[in-house]
Parts: sequence; structure tokens; C-alpha cells
Amino acid sequence: MSEVKSPITLTTGAAVSAKRLVQLSSGEAIHNIATTTPIGVADYAAADGDNVAVRLLSEAGTLEVTASGVISLDADVFAAADGKVSALPTAAGEYTLVGIAMEAATADGDIIEILPKGIGETSVVNVALTTTAPAITPGSVVTIDSGSNAVDATLADDTVIGRLTVMVMSDASNSSTVSIAHHVTSDPEVATFDAVDEVLVLMWTGTEYATIHATATFT
Repeated sequence: MSEVKSPITLTTGAAVSAKRLVQLSSGEAIHNIATTTPIGVADYAAADGDNVAVRLLSEAGTLEVTASGVISLDADVFAAADGKVSALPTAAGEYTLVGIAMEAATADGDIIEILPKGIGETSVVNVALTTTAPAITPGSVVTIDSGSNAVDATLADDTVIGRLTVMVMSDASNSSTVSIAHHVTSDPEVATFDAVDEVLVLMWTGTEYATIHATATFT
């Protein structure tokens, strides 16, 4: 192991387990979750209201952290539930990228060494849409795989001005659509994908989506 980080001391806002990612809540340390930004890793278990040593992601060196399942050596690791880290998530969306696995994990609960990539970095996960009526997560990058059935997706309003959502058709066996809740041309607007590599790139303006680039067609 090459772990060299020096910890800081924080009071816990809830019980925390050893080697788990923590975030700040009202200035106190609690387990991080998949959709929030961690600050570091708890050195040891601590009860609610106790002090705990936290090794910061922003400091030089590696960290030991608990995995939520199988993670390959050298793979990117992402924030997961209960302060753990996971491999590439399987649901479309924007996730907090924590670092790179310096060791492989074979099961939930394994403790592995990671090389952090810094606090607050995010990675848009590219996920294939294959079900008949999926909901696209605003800010994600998705592929439309209609090999088994038509994919008639929906895209709800975003909350982040200027953020892009990207859709690309990877399998055109079945003509598919994306219904966009609010678009500059219509509410809703429907984009049709019926050829491989057709693409739609949208930007959220604060009240509606604007088209940045499209080879998909609007109907």
C-alpha cells in the first residue's frame, strides 16, 4: 500500500463505518451517497456525535475505501450508496468520479486502494437504452439500442442551465422516439431516430431545451 494521507478530525452527524466515503452535512461527517460529492474517507468507525479522522480526497496519496461490488484493477470508481465506491454505474446519469482502482474488488465489502481524482469531478455515464419506455436522465449521454424493440423514451426538464444531454442511435432495427417535455419549438417536441449514428444534442436554457445539433428528425 502507498497510502500517505494525513487525516483531519470531524464530528459525525450520524454513525459512520471505517473506510467509507463521507460528505459534509451542516459541517459534520456522514456517509456519502451516489448523488453527492464526498470530501474524504473515514479512517475508522465512529458513533453519531463522536469525532472521526477523515483522509481528504484532495490530499496527495492513495486511499483505502470500501467497494459495493466487483471492481476491476485500473477501472474508474464512482461514489455509491452508504459511502462505498462502485464500478461504472449501469443507469444513465451524472455520477461523482472518485478515482482509479489500484486493486480489484471481488465482492461487496472488499476494501481496496484507490488513487483519487479530486473532489467534485463528475463523469457522464454512457448507457444503452433498450427498454420500450425509458426515462432519459438530463445531462446524460445515452445510446438508443432498438435491437429488441422500439425505444420510445422521455426527457424531463433539466435543472442546470447550459448542461447538454446527448442521444445517439446505435441500433436502428426499430424506429424510435424521444419525447422532450419542453423544447424551443414545441411542448412536448418529439424526435425520431431511425438510422444508426443519428444524433440529438440538447442544451437546457433554464426553461426549455434548445437543439445544438441534430440528425434525428422532429415530428
